[in-house]
Amino acid sequence: MKYRLLSIFSAIFICALASSQSRTIIIHDDISPYHSQSWFSRGKGRPTDSDKIRSYWDAGKYITSMAYTEEGWFTVASKGAGMSRQRYKKSALWPKDWIREGWDLDLYISQVSSDGDEWMVIMSKGENYTGQSWKRDRWSAMRLWIREKWEEGKYITASAYDGEKWVVVMSRHPKFLFQGYFWARNYKDLVEKVDREVWGRNFALQSIEYGQGAYFVVYGLTAGQRAGTQSFDVNPANIKSYISGLWERGRSITYIGGGAPFAEEVFHGALPAPEESCLPPMVAPVHSSYGPGPVPPGHPGSVPPPPPGHPGHGSQPAPGHSSPTTPGAYGPGGHGAAVQPGSARQPSARPAPTTGSRTEPKPRRRR
Repeated sequence: MKYRLLSIFSAIFICALASSQSRTIIIHDDISPYHSQSWFSRGKGRPTDSDKIRSYWDAGKYITSMAYTEEGWFTVASKGAGMSRQRYKKSALWPKDWIREGWDLDLYISQVSSDGDEWMVIMSKGENYTGQSWKRDRWSAMRLWIREKWEEGKYITASAYDGEKWVVVMSRHPKFLFQGYFWARNYKDLVEKVDREVWGRNFALQSIEYGQGAYFVVYGLTAGQRAGTQSFDVNPANIKSYISGLWERGRSITYIGGGAPFAEEVFHGALPAPEESCLPPMVAPVHSSYGPGPVPPGHPGSVPPPPPGHPGHGSQPAPGHSSPTTPGAYGPGGHGAAVQPGSARQPSARPAPTTGSRTEPKPRRRR
């Protein structure tokens, strides 16, 4: 009886911790070039839908955001992203060799995510990157590496947590002028810091991920950044109606963030210190308002999320059309040089490298 009770309590603890680590984080604005968007989610514990992704490629859409979230694998595809090729891979191990092959094909990492068991990595052509590096390690080893890459002219373009280690991808692109990041302990802290440190200083959100019991927020300034309204929401109720409402208001999803459903450790005590690259000159505001998301799950007044396993999907009509674009035939020279996802490999006894970089010309010194 004692052992049975212990097993029950252990299961309850694991489920509660898993729930606390799951987030659906949506950043959206009214100035993004993305249009004719589509999305789908598969529900917790279910694989992503390769046929659905292929249908998006056939329709001339490319994956602009993907993460493992409270809704399971959540994918957004868009037109207007400027991409011309794309492929993805799911793997139990971080796919370093596959990434190197992609670099040789002039593809760059555009999205990374993890469900705690497998990595999902998307590589795309058309991002106009001129160099890229990645590192997989515990956060204590990331801080100095990020600063070193900032000094090389690279900026954070993707990040994810797998329940044990972080992966951070940093890329060189002429549009980046400034970047910083900070951590937020909870939803209230997140809203206050974004309002003060990001929008209050005329910067824009670039990504929000969740791991080790905290939100990891990346923000910055890019060349040609226009004034507009940017908002974010965490775990919105009735995701299908929520996204339809965004599109009806002329807004586009620019980023989906999530978090591993089970974390082996959380930050104790003070959160890691915030960091910034070089400060830019003052610029015009990049927002005029923001919409605070729903109250955190479990807080009085919060709306329960949809039941696990509930699938969802939707498409944003193209400008001038009342219905989604009908998928066409996929063939040579079409949209997206698709590569079938590889099967998961068993972990190797040999430790994998924790960093990687694409060979590139020596960067020019920045002023």
